[in-house]
Amino acid sequence: TIALRYYLSRDKDAATAAIRILNAWSQTLDSVTGDNRKLELGIGGVMFLNAAEILRYGGAPWDSRDQAAFRKMVLDVWYPVISDFMPGYNGNWDAAICQTIECIGIFTDRRDIFLSAFHHLFDGKTNGAIDNYFNTWGQCQESGRDQGHAQMGLGFLTIASEIAWNQGYDLYSAYDNRLALGYEYTSSYMLGNEVRYER
Repeated sequence: TIALRYYLSRDKDAATAAIRILNAWSQTLDSVTGDNRKLELGIGGVMFLNAAEILRYGGAPWDSRDQAAFRKMVLDVWYPVISDFMPGYNGNWDAAICQTIECIGIFTDRRDIFLSAFHHLFDGKTNGAIDNYFNTWGQCQESGRDQGHAQMGLGFLTIASEIAWNQGYDLYSAYDNRLALGYEYTSSYMLGNEVRYER
């Protein structure tokens, strides 16, 4: 948010604050622990990486050595934690993880890393793949749990799709626009309509 404030207002104090936050993490973080570490990196990593992109290409005075330290943290501390995704869990985890892995690939100019996430969503065999996250009428994996989790998964997959789109790859139209069908299904249910549901 501070990086966006800098970019939109050209407030140099905002740039300095955003750089200070990124530098503090990259100069001190040496591990990510805990049972939810993959999910935490999936949800939070994308925001850090977007801020880093804004600062790097938005003319902020971010020293190249500090950028290199951030890159090293991303590749050496974050990526090993999430590089194998979370195939045994529900698809929200992989959807979150993929948005961050895509951004890691972009920030570090590692096409192989970006494509690993793209293909995981496009034609992967786990719960996070679009064809597995939604069935053919749009029901989401989380539809029978609660709407917070259903909307969270839709959000993660949309962010991952937009990131891919900006790189020239299309997840939006995958499986006959399955993501849009998921939105239609969820929206219809939340409007109080009867929807087809299978356990």
